[in-house]
Amino acid sequence: MVNILAHCVYNLQRFLEIQDFAGLVLDESEAQESAMSLRNHLRTYAILADHFYKNRIMMYKIRCKSHYLFHVSEEVEKWKLNQNLFHTFQEESFLGKIKAIGVRCHGRSCTARLYQRYFLCLAVYFQEHRKRDR
Repeated sequence: MVNILAHCVYNLQRFLEIQDFAGLVLDESEAQESAMSLRNHLRTYAILADHFYKNRIMMYKIRCKSHYLFHVSEEVEKWKLNQNLFHTFQEESFLGKIKAIGVRCHGRSCTARLYQRYFLCLAVYFQEHRKRDR
């Protein structure tokens, strides 16, 4: 299992490395290796998920994202586009911040309190930024 885990992690790292250092359009070898690495990652992850599920340890769960990543591997191989074009890190970061605030709000007043607290955080951030500029 340790070898499978190492293979799983290596292939994900290799996929990300290719995407990070390639241009906007991948050449043939980059696209092939990138797609193969992502598929190998998904296969080994599925093996890990199956093994631990049989042992009733819910460590590696198959999620919808796994299916999505399989389609990403096909698209990388077919269209040779760098997946960094499609990242949503800022949006996911914003949703994480909203969730962190929202879980601390009461259900009845969640919507109003969420925005109040978010604007308060922004005001504090800008005030600190102004202090640093002076």
